[in-house]
Amino acid sequence: MAGGEGGPCPSRKNNYQHYWIIKEAKGPVSQGCCDNCGLTQEFKNYVQASTWGDDHRSSGPLRQKTLAEEEDDAEEELQDAYEEVAS
Repeated sequence: MAGGEGGPCPSRKNNYQHYWIIKEAKGPVSQGCCDNCGLTQEFKNYVQASTWGDDHRSSGPLRQKTLAEEEDDAEEELQDAYEEVAS
């Protein structure tokens, strides 16, 4: 990251707010440049099904279940309920 991170924009334009122009996403990060002051910064790109290796949520406890996993869970719950009633 060049120039630093955060903080107000040194330009009076836009009331000292950065106005980021971010290049097209072609990987895990994109280069951005403040249109007011010229500061450059890298911005992380995020795609739910990314294969860029920066998506820690894909295997963690907050990972969203697939439809097949949801159906398997529902089938297991029904089987458990049936066995409980049958016994």
